[in-house]
Amino acid sequence: MILWYLKDLLINLLNFQVLTNDLDESGSEAGTPTALRCINADLMQRRVKMLEDENKGLRKEFTQLARDTEHCEEQEQRLVRDIALQLGTVHFISSF
Repeated sequence: MILWYLKDLLINLLNFQVLTNDLDESGSEAGTPTALRCINADLMQRRVKMLEDENKGLRKEFTQLARDTEHCEEQEQRLVRDIALQLGTVHFISSF
């Protein structure tokens, strides 16, 4: 998902660069390219902030999933030990 956002961001940056180059080359002296750059820079800053927030959320989710996985693996080890003990007991009892 993050790769999708990075790809989208790169495409937007390339579009922005093409757009501002086109405006600069058109000879417009009304200040529109500068205003457009400021607006796009603001949008990009908001997008970066949003991606940073999403990244933090994904890191928290990863940490929780890692903890949950470790807990499940510990439980699985206990169950396997219990089953092994029970099978050993049954085998010992049945050998009489």
